[in-house]
Amino acid sequence: APSGWSPLPDSLEAPPDGLALDWVYGCRGHDTHGSVQWTANGEAIFHAASVGVVYDSKAHAQRFFLGHSHDILSLAMHPHGVAVATGQAAANQAHGQGAAPAIVWDARTCETVSVLRGVHSVGVCALAFDTSGERLASCGLEASHRVAVWDWRRGLLLARVSAGAARIFGLAFRPPPPHAPVAGAPIELVAVGVK
Repeated sequence: APSGWSPLPDSLEAPPDGLALDWVYGCRGHDTHGSVQWTANGEAIFHAASVGVVYDSKAHAQRFFLGHSHDILSLAMHPHGVAVATGQAAANQAHGQGAAPAIVWDARTCETVSVLRGVHSVGVCALAFDTSGERLASCGLEASHRVAVWDWRRGLLLARVSAGAARIFGLAFRPPPPHAPVAGAPIELVAVGVK
């Protein structure tokens, strides 16, 4: 050791610096569908691990949504291209009721708008906004593959049904017929999966 050197007393405190997320490379696509979407401003939205990413190709910059506690499994873009819905895997192995939320967030600010929980216990494998953008459908990974329809702005569950044992990969609302009255119109969903 150099002359005059003495070790500093060992401290049990964390160092003053922390880590900051700078860039996300790649996206989860090996077991998810619709993992990349586009905003109204032409920015790409994708997810990796528990991070929602907004990529601005003009500025070559990324913004991050960090509101999930576990891996993101599904993503849907609002018809107006501003709100994003992402669904996650359950945060623990106990898989308690409502352990896997769907979260709606603003793509411009990456701030949470609504958290939808209480239906999916294992993970949210598919999401879809209706054509008006007022409702959001979510499908879970539980054995019964529960499908829920939400008034996402108010955080209200409007309906739910068990879709059966077949795994579902994607959801879509059927557009209403032309000139159909909006009030009282039935909600029709299409699910894509494995029989």
